[in-house]
Amino acid sequence: MTVDNPSIRQITDADPDTVDRLAAVMAEAFNTRDDPMYDALYGGDTVPDVDDFNLVRCKGRVYDAIVNKLVFAIEEGDKIAAFATVFPPGVHSTKPTQNPYSAELEARTPSAILPTQNHFHDTIDSFERNAFGTDHYYVCFLATARWARRRGLAARLLDHVLGMARKDGKITTLTTATESNVSTVRSRVTDWQVPYYEKQGFKLVAKSNVELRGIDVPLWAFIKQ
Repeated sequence: MTVDNPSIRQITDADPDTVDRLAAVMAEAFNTRDDPMYDALYGGDTVPDVDDFNLVRCKGRVYDAIVNKLVFAIEEGDKIAAFATVFPPGVHSTKPTQNPYSAELEARTPSAILPTQNHFHDTIDSFERNAFGTDHYYVCFLATARWARRRGLAARLLDHVLGMARKDGKITTLTTATESNVSTVRSRVTDWQVPYYEKQGFKLVAKSNVELRGIDVPLWAFIKQ
């Protein structure tokens, strides 16, 4: 079923079924095949059964976001079409909290990657504090199910967060490591190559990089009033 004007609702119940449905969409969007940052962290032979590992990681992220932060979703029937996890003002750390999925994730995480993982969290947290401060709404994850892409659902979620932030007198921020979101390449025929966040009215305010396992991963920071 396709809904022409689907509504957005805040997810507040971290029951296993809801976590599973959200985590499946997150894992589909953020993985070692499609995201350069996660490939640098966990790609190659770094983590055994990396897809299973990533799904457990995403479950922990989703659970933490529902309980401690904000989650907004667009649903079609019993399916999650798209969702965003948002840190409200004053809450800004990418380091995961302990939750019901932590023990399994820790058991699956090779000890050899822990220094790289900690370095990543420390670097990106410092980069974002310097770029944004802490008094803002931070879009941590924005994920759309593969079957629901290119329908403007992510843009609707961003608009929802922006409206909430404006009402609260705050800016909205986000960071990406995906070059297609910020590339200056333009197409004379279509606008699909125009940087995604620029199309949504965000302004690039900082650029840096983090080295993960010898791979230089770029980071771009955006804000919108």
